[in-house]
Order: sequence, then C-alpha cells, then structure tokens
Amino acid sequence: MAFQQEYDLIRQPGVKGSIRAQVFSFSRLAWYIFNEVGGATKPFISSTGIQMMLRKLADEHKEELMAFQEATDKQGFIDHLEKMITELKRYRITPQTLHSVLMEMSKFQHTHPNEVALKNKLNDLALIYYELDQQLRGHYIDHEDQLELMVEKFVKQEY
Repeated sequence: MAFQQEYDLIRQPGVKGSIRAQVFSFSRLAWYIFNEVGGATKPFISSTGIQMMLRKLADEHKEELMAFQEATDKQGFIDHLEKMITELKRYRITPQTLHSVLMEMSKFQHTHPNEVALKNKLNDLALIYYELDQQLRGHYIDHEDQLELMVEKFVKQEY
C-alpha cells in the first residue's frame, strides 16, 4: 500500500520530484518515530508469539475457564482468541474494562442461557486477556501496543 501511495504521489500534476517525500505504513511510522524520539526499548512480539503465549495461558488456566474449557483444544481457537484480543486492544478495551463490565453484569440475575453464556465467555476472555497483558507488560510489545506507544510519543512531542 505504501508503494502504491508513493507511486500515486509522483504521478500528481506539478510534482517534479520525490526525494524528500516518504510514505509510511503505520508500523514503519512507529519505527521512524521511535528512532527519532526514543521509545523502542521492548522487543517486538509477533502474532505467532502471542498465540504461543495464549496457548500456554489457556492450558494453565483450563480448570478456571467456564466457556472456553472445551474449546482450548480445538483447531483455530487460539487464532480466534488472538484476533479477539487484538480487536479489544484496537478499540482500547483493557482487561480492567472487561472486569468492570462483568461487575455491572453481576448486579443482575441472568437466567436465559444466552445471558449465562455471554457472562461466561466474557469472564474467560477477561481472565486470559489479563494474564496475557501481565506476561507482555514490561517484556514485549505487540503491534497494537506499538501503535498506542507511537501515539503517546507523537502527542508528547512539542513542535
């Protein structure tokens, strides 16, 4: 996509050169900002690394899981779990946010099977997400955290 944007840029009428023009993907922009202002101190962990950690966490907490206990051994479950957590991070939903939702839900009696299933799934998701966050914190940075850190660094700079 960045290449296509560079190509479109130089094809604009009136553009006579592109020596100083740079088009970045978000991850490349983060790398550039970290090199300029610092901040890339933690090693990057890939999606595969996240999935390996999720597999370990799911196995360690299998007895505590209410909805995911049977699913942890199914093919594709860890990939799906990783995508859910990535989406939560993308929308800035933290493990603490999920815990708050569960606390609000506990104020009501849930009798319908769908309500109970939702509560159990959110509980399992909150547990695994919290444990993953604890494992990553201070040691690794993933793509979503990298973008969040980039925004923090960018906002703090005075121009």
